[in-house]
Amino acid sequence: METAHFLRLFFVLAACFFALFLALYFTLREQVQRWFPSESPPAMLTNAVASIHAIVVVIPSAYLVLSGRYNDDPEFACPLGRLVCCVTAGYMLYDTALLLLFKATGHSQKRNASSSPMMLLVFACHHSLSLGSIWFCLKYDYGLNLVLVGLLFEVSTPLFHAVQFLQCSGIDKLFPTTFRAASLIALASFAFARFPASVYQVIQAHRCTQGSWEQPFILAAVYLFLLFNSMFLVMVSRKTLSIGCSVKSE
Repeated sequence: METAHFLRLFFVLAACFFALFLALYFTLREQVQRWFPSESPPAMLTNAVASIHAIVVVIPSAYLVLSGRYNDDPEFACPLGRLVCCVTAGYMLYDTALLLLFKATGHSQKRNASSSPMMLLVFACHHSLSLGSIWFCLKYDYGLNLVLVGLLFEVSTPLFHAVQFLQCSGIDKLFPTTFRAASLIALASFAFARFPASVYQVIQAHRCTQGSWEQPFILAAVYLFLLFNSMFLVMVSRKTLSIGCSVKSE
């Protein structure tokens, strides 16, 4: 499919997936309020939808990356890889919309994390960079292999959110030792999935874009993603360790 035609289709598909994630959020809202009446519905729902998005994009991304056929070819294009980009673009639009909604309505438990202006700015910059990278990749048919490597970061998302789900379910009080072990496993998966994958993305960007006019833009993007993932790792580590210490002290 020609790039110009696909870009028009991209905007349509991204809007469709944005509407789908938004519909999923409001569909699950009543159910989550019934299961966890004492918890913040926005925090639980964003975690649930984020985990669904992660599972949907990680499986095809892992298939394409681990096959090894495209890792050194920044100009490769395939329908499955492009569809994954559309799904992620729709999710980023949805998440940005909720970010603005939570800020406007005063919700303070976005992802059970701080809603300080700095963290809101970090999330907004990360999502904007993600959308810009996907658009650049699809417009110029360049760098899809690096985008797919970046989407492998999401493999840790369901595990980390599962720990928060267990805490809200009261498992931390019933089985504190098991819960602390699960928290450490989730933290290890976050550290060993996001950071090494981000470093690998930088190495691949240097290696497979040499001599291309796109290289400065791609290197700027992958280094920024490395910075964001380092910040997220610190934030998640503090959150996970605080959860473990609070359980241990009870």
